[in-house]
Amino acid sequence: MNVTHIDYSKFESIYHSLRPLLANQEITKCIVKDDCISLIKCPFQEIESIIDGNLIVKDKFIQLLINTISSFHNSNVCSTKTAIIFTLILFKEIKYFKQINNLDNRKLSNSLNKILAKSIELIKSEHLIHLRDLNENFIKSLCRNDNSITHLVNSFVKKLKNKKFDQDDILYLSSNTNYLSNSTNSFNFRVKNGLYLSLNDEIYSKFKHLNLKNLQTIIFDANISYDYAHLGFNKNLNMEKFTSNLSGYSSDEIWFNKLTNILLSYKIEMIIAKGYLDKKVQDFCDLNNILVLKNFKNLNLFRNNCLTYIEDFDEEKLLSVEISFLEKESKFDEKCLSGNYIKISNSDCDRLISIIIESRLKINETIILESLKHNLKRLENVLKNGYYVKGGGFIEEFLGNNIKYLKGINGDLYLEYAKEILENSFNVLCNLFKSNQSDNMIYFDDFKSKSKAWQTALWINNIYLNTDLLLD
Repeated sequence: MNVTHIDYSKFESIYHSLRPLLANQEITKCIVKDDCISLIKCPFQEIESIIDGNLIVKDKFIQLLINTISSFHNSNVCSTKTAIIFTLILFKEIKYFKQINNLDNRKLSNSLNKILAKSIELIKSEHLIHLRDLNENFIKSLCRNDNSITHLVNSFVKKLKNKKFDQDDILYLSSNTNYLSNSTNSFNFRVKNGLYLSLNDEIYSKFKHLNLKNLQTIIFDANISYDYAHLGFNKNLNMEKFTSNLSGYSSDEIWFNKLTNILLSYKIEMIIAKGYLDKKVQDFCDLNNILVLKNFKNLNLFRNNCLTYIEDFDEEKLLSVEISFLEKESKFDEKCLSGNYIKISNSDCDRLISIIIESRLKINETIILESLKHNLKRLENVLKNGYYVKGGGFIEEFLGNNIKYLKGINGDLYLEYAKEILENSFNVLCNLFKSNQSDNMIYFDDFKSKSKAWQTALWINNIYLNTDLLLD
């Protein structure tokens, strides 16, 4: 067993590298036509580049830190910056604590555990904000007064209201929304009911000349290849069992024959795949006029209809879908979309919403799309939890200023003061800014991701206190 000692100076170097990014609430701006698209910068990509640039990802603790922030970013999106700020504030304070006190890590760790437990208890709430309660001023504050993004979010909310979504449906906005972006000659956007896909010219022209009603369709949440195996799956062992009583065929031939037999037996007319297709499979589909849409990343929108392996196939996985086209608007329409879009319709897809963004530059698409995702996630969390808090860096600044009062306090008294200040800071987050106290708020943040950021920071620092070495 190899023992790897943690070099905490590397964490210190991350602190100094990240600090300029997090020093204030600066925004990144992007000019599109006459509009100024702005957002509070999400630092996660910069963090990854810093880590890669310094070649310090081999350190196990740093890996844990980055993986934790990555997981937080994937689930919460809009408060990644807060999670990092809280983590660094606590880390700096713990370092100061260790310099001026002889108390061991266990005492501070116990205090952090108590604060974490109390924090989890405080965030429980059943009060919900309903979609009907949302107005344009509220959404504008949620979107940091950015007119362009506010317009996009307002369009999204109007679609939700027109579709008469139930409150339960609203709680899953992220999983019911499909995002499309394309580089075109102008900046345009549309919010559309249903599931839309963007196609290149070659595939789009194939669709244009076919009967696209009641297409028998199967969907793979994977690459369609014999060699594909998801994490933890022993493909070789599986195929050995499957072929033990068969002779004269190789494993890949058996796999290919099974796949093609299903495609022909069930008269499959379209395949949608998350990844790529084996060339042999692609050639077979072309020969038999089976439409193929590959590299489609939003398969979670199809819920329980996806296959991972052809061995998992049964008739319940078959979908009957209809394809229609988003026709080009009049060329005299200044805001017309210019990409190639199709709509996939069935009972599941018809309840979805697609957001289409077109821009002249790829970076513009990325900035607009990321800002939109952040704000829609914030909106979703507000609707789920019923609470929102003062935004624009207020909570982070409040905590940082409160911790300054600890300077010069020694011993056990320091520990008690630290615990009280950290608890009170979170109480402000939980209790002071409920949904009926919004008149004096310039910016809103959602309660859930802020509280999760706080808990994540406590968790990371607690591990730091309790970890002297890691085992490989």
